Amino acid sequence: MIYLYDETFDGYLTCVYEHYYRQPATAIYKHSAWQMKVGCPYNEVKSDPVKSQTVYQAMQNKLSPQTQHDIFYAFLGKHPSMETDLLRFICLAFKMGARIDHLYSHPLVLPIRQLVHKVTWEKHHFLGLLRFSDTGSFLYAAYQPDHNITGTLADFFADRFRQERFIIHDTRRHVAALYQNDNWFLRDLDSIGFLHYSDSEELYRVLWQNYFATTAIESRTNPRLQRQFMPQRYWKHLTEMQKQGALPPSRADQRLFANLKPQDRLGGQKQSDY
Repeated sequence: MIYLYDETFDGYLTCVYEHYYRQPATAIYKHSAWQMKVGCPYNEVKSDPVKSQTVYQAMQNKLSPQTQHDIFYAFLGKHPSMETDLLRFICLAFKMGARIDHLYSHPLVLPIRQLVHKVTWEKHHFLGLLRFSDTGSFLYAAYQPDHNITGTLADFFADRFRQERFIIHDTRRHVAALYQNDNWFLRDLDSIGFLHYSDSEELYRVLWQNYFATTAIESRTNPRLQRQFMPQRYWKHLTEMQKQGALPPSRADQRLFANLKPQDRLGGQKQSDY
């Protein structure tokens, strides 16, 4: 049986529950990525908080914190067979318990370890590469990551910018983290109006661009090393790589902060929970 889910962590854990208590899954796919095939039975699984909580509680009771962390980070990764590979990993983890932490080359473990490494690497890079722009009432940062890491970044910046309000906008997946009053939420965000940036924003952008240009030692320029630390696919949203003084295009407005409700598309589990 092929299970289709709604791309949330709750939905995925519900599929794991169905695998154990209803019918074993041959594969799991995001509903939006599934292409119907003749002779392939499938079931569209609706997110069930009770079922997902049952699986989550079992993970907490039987698996090590490191394994729980790897499961969550692998879920955030972008890979065509991620859901099915992760299901096999979870099944093996329930059988082996903490011993799975010492397996590295096992065929069911290696793909997950590699995916977790990619997600962790990208998160680490964006902790330094994410650029916020000042609107006068909140900070706005647009970016296009390979993996779905917005929630993990929100945890970090919520702790760093406690007194601010900000939006971290993944324009590839049309999802954003909104933070205010010591709380952040994930919500769908496509194109909603245009921002008006503060009067000082352009000045600070020019200062940063000048600093970036003047601190470089021309005789030691190494474009290859630069691309290693600042991958070129991220340059679109880097202030120092844009035309001097140019303000970034905006796709959000202040109304987003009105009547915020918890709508965490990852099932309500923050990074700190793992």
